[in-house]
Amino acid sequence: MKVDLNSLNINQNIEKDMSSQGYSRDLKDQQIKSASRSGGFTLDINNSQTGLNDAAYKEEELKSADEIMMEAGQLDVALQRDYMTVMSNNMSKEDFAELCKDGFDLSNMSYEEQVTSLDKLKCKLAEAGMVVEGFNDDLSDEELNSITGNQALTSIIKEALRENDLPVNRENTEDITEALKKAESISAINDDKLKYMVLNKMEPTIGDLYMAEFSAGRSGGRQSKGYFRDETEGYFGKKAEVIDWEQIKDQAERIVKSAGIEADEEAMKEARWLVEEGIPLTKDTITTLNTLDNLKLPMKIRDCINQMAISISDGARAGEASLIKEKSYAGEAVDIKARVSELTSGELYKAVEADAPINIRSLTLYKEGEALNPEGSEAYTETVNSDKFITASRLLEETRLAMTTEANYRLLKSGISIDTLPLEDLVEKLKEAERDFYKPLLLDSENEGEKSNTDSLLDKRISLYKDSISVYESIKKVPLATLARVDDRGEEFTVSKVND
Repeated sequence: MKVDLNSLNINQNIEKDMSSQGYSRDLKDQQIKSASRSGGFTLDINNSQTGLNDAAYKEEELKSADEIMMEAGQLDVALQRDYMTVMSNNMSKEDFAELCKDGFDLSNMSYEEQVTSLDKLKCKLAEAGMVVEGFNDDLSDEELNSITGNQALTSIIKEALRENDLPVNRENTEDITEALKKAESISAINDDKLKYMVLNKMEPTIGDLYMAEFSAGRSGGRQSKGYFRDETEGYFGKKAEVIDWEQIKDQAERIVKSAGIEADEEAMKEARWLVEEGIPLTKDTITTLNTLDNLKLPMKIRDCINQMAISISDGARAGEASLIKEKSYAGEAVDIKARVSELTSGELYKAVEADAPINIRSLTLYKEGEALNPEGSEAYTETVNSDKFITASRLLEETRLAMTTEANYRLLKSGISIDTLPLEDLVEKLKEAERDFYKPLLLDSENEGEKSNTDSLLDKRISLYKDSISVYESIKKVPLATLARVDDRGEEFTVSKVND
């Protein structure tokens, strides 16, 4: 599905009330033909000769052509183009049918509402673990082969798009084919590339790896001086000509743990490498280095194409695909919610005992293994009664209550790392994300006011919406015989009553 706003050439010189100015019908026809040849058209929307007047359609007076054009000029065309591109390259025919079945009328929705509804559907399918079957490809195999130049490659691309609930159209196929050419030129990561990417805060995407492939220079060996940063104490410590690693090892270990990385032998080697190379040791740099070190290059073509399809599913280009990402934002949103629901006070105890950050990644690391002190011991009792443990327990429960697949999805799309965000910050982010997600569907401009009032109204509508959905989902499973037990003559013959 190709949407090209530039293909519509609107004649900007429409003349209003041509008949009242003495124009003949022949002259009008001539101008219409001229406009048609240029790709546009003219239209007399109030023709006194034919008697077709505004009043024939509505009691109120319709807008003139000049007024319509004035309003059109005020539209954010770039924003509309972005929305239409997202919808055309991310919505399959099956998605459209599913949205209609759920009661969404896309023809009467704004672009923002349409994208929000599609996001909601993606989350719903991810939660259900569904893969849409029965695709009707937009392009034939012959047309796809002309793009990829390879029948085998065409089959892999079709399969990847299909598995990620994406239309097999020209735009997606060309995007993947072009990105694949860049990916094929990316070789294994060496120290020069590592240093270049860490210093420039680059991600393990095809685009960033391609840039590093041809931009990273020779470092000429390790630098003699550099810096490390102790995040907990907030300063940069200058290292000497010869590093006294043992002196800064404890500080480095705290930084590694603060990044949600287990401070094992390999991670500590990475931390030391950063210091020796003169790169600031921070949560960000150790995370980037750890990620790149675990990246295996070159990748298999099938795996690489699947990462590209995931990137397109997330609303990005194939060239922006992360080579370490195994799931789309919708899949990640479901996975994070499941992991949080499985966390217990045992993980909290281990994290507090180890003085580790209280975030999802850190707590997940402590899911396996024995507690440092047995339950019931004096040390255990002291920890679980501490203010930090009690606060962490409250925050974990608040996170569970605030966390939804839709809120997770919105945060991930915004570039927020849910795993490493402290729980106290995550709770507020989740609440805001849920409001942002439902706002296009449940509020309109008439409801806008002070933020506190708007949020309060929106929270009530979200709660009502969820309750309503819950009732209707529940009633689907109710035996038909249940209706016989409900008096349909009274005012209480409602869906809620039937459900009760």
